[in-house]
Amino acid sequence: MSDERRQMWKFPIGCGPCETTIEMPRFACIMAVDSQRDVVCLWAEVNPDEPLTIERRFAIRATGQDFDKDLGGQYQGTCQAADGALVWHVFETTHCDPL
Repeated sequence: MSDERRQMWKFPIGCGPCETTIEMPRFACIMAVDSQRDVVCLWAEVNPDEPLTIERRFAIRATGQDFDKDLGGQYQGTCQAADGALVWHVFETTHCDPL
């Protein structure tokens, strides 16, 4: 069993259709996507003692919104805002774990 400490951290990523880059501890594992006070957030399991961070890119798209088929990326989750009037879908568009 590992002695590595683990914590759940929140990463606000935006409000509405956008693309953003956030810095996260290396090996952060995204566990959930939801909105909090109408801001789309990711919750990730991290090692708080990890000294290295990496930039990870995310795209938020609305239901029914056109987007480039080359957006690619890995689907992370869907959440609602504005009392369910808005539905956002989150994709991680670039992620490369360093060796």
